Amino acid sequence: MLLLNCAGHEKAPRLSAEVIQYMGESGMEFQEYHFAPLLQAFSLAKKFKSAFNVLSIMRTSGMTPTVLTATSLLKVLDEPGYIEDALVCMQEMRKEGKVVDVLAFNVLIEACGRTKALTRAMTIFEMAPSLGVEPDTDSYNALLTGCIADRNMMEGKNVIAMMQRAGVDPNVDTYQSLITLCLTQINYEDAFMYLEEMKSHNVIPSEGIYTSLVRKLARENDMRIKFAVEEMESFGYVVGRNLRLYIETGGLSNLEESERRKRIRVSQRRRSSNPTQFTALDI
Repeated sequence: MLLLNCAGHEKAPRLSAEVIQYMGESGMEFQEYHFAPLLQAFSLAKKFKSAFNVLSIMRTSGMTPTVLTATSLLKVLDEPGYIEDALVCMQEMRKEGKVVDVLAFNVLIEACGRTKALTRAMTIFEMAPSLGVEPDTDSYNALLTGCIADRNMMEGKNVIAMMQRAGVDPNVDTYQSLITLCLTQINYEDAFMYLEEMKSHNVIPSEGIYTSLVRKLARENDMRIKFAVEEMESFGYVVGRNLRLYIETGGLSNLEESERRKRIRVSQRRRSSNPTQFTALDI
């Protein structure tokens, strides 16, 4: 396994493939994590077609590749220019009669979203039939990632409508993405609707979602913050010192609060040395 990991880090796909072949010939039972270094080696070498083939091989072998497996591929696609190269590889695979794995498709869409290319993400999503891909829940979640980066609530609702028309069920990540998207808006009332809908399915929102909600309520001076904090604690999440300070200061970061207190101390020293002098902080 050490040799396999080294091959992955050193961009040595041939060595990775030889190690995988040797393991197979030795009768070893493959696990998902055995293929991650091979995928990493192909990704770092920018051999996208081979990387996509690895995902297909994993699935036909009875393994379900996950986003975690494809992390190295996603990181490479975050770099400028490689999304289009990867798309061309997918199109070539389709012409050659090869299967384009849905995870490869999802990673491509998420890379578009992460690089704030939401329009391109939507265009590639619409190419699913021509690529022979049937979008799954993660495909729509990948689109929502782009909506969050773009702060585009209208497109986010469009994604959910598309999901419903296709008969694809949302999962925990879908709801959390929707709530996060709502919190990027001036009008964030829908965040509470999705939160309640999430809980109605007996799904407990993550600590991160509650933290984001509380921080938003603090910045907006929203009186519902008290109930949000209480609910957060009722699920066993700890409201830490930094978050409490954020609440107390109405949404100021630690650095901003430190600077504010520093300005107050300077103002107080000035007043003590010259009682008749006023500053902007006194008004």
